Amino acid sequence: ENGNLLVSLGFRKKVVEVTPKGDVVWEAKGRELAGQALRLDDGHTLVAIYNLSGLVELNAAGEVFREWKGVPVPASIRRLASGSLLMTNYKGEVQQYTRDGRFIHAIKGLDGIRDAILTETGNYLVALPSGVREIDRDGKTIWQKDVGRVNRLLVER
Repeated sequence: ENGNLLVSLGFRKKVVEVTPKGDVVWEAKGRELAGQALRLDDGHTLVAIYNLSGLVELNAAGEVFREWKGVPVPASIRRLASGSLLMTNYKGEVQQYTRDGRFIHAIKGLDGIRDAILTETGNYLVALPSGVREIDRDGKTIWQKDVGRVNRLLVER
């Protein structure tokens, strides 16, 4: 949109937004081992907090707007077209939540999962230590390609 990057600096305990020229235009400090950060449509920022096992939603001023407690530590977070959130976690799950944090659906038993994408068919494409796998809503494998460790999925349409 504006070309800026949202960068999580986990061990520095902060999240920053940086322009293409390298200028920091937004910063939130003290985010206890901040993991992945995701800018939401309303300008808020969702941050995975690894050592607190949860998510924190920050407002435009970098202040806590909402805390999602009890959410297993996310490995990845994606915003879906519906506005809901798709997350993978270090417990081996794909989880879907409403924008306000209500649980929708989970698939368990995906050890080592690092990322997931909801496909146009309603299935999930997941990144695993062994490669890439497509699974249905019940977790049944549609296909799998063993290519070695995959940490992040990028899809162009």
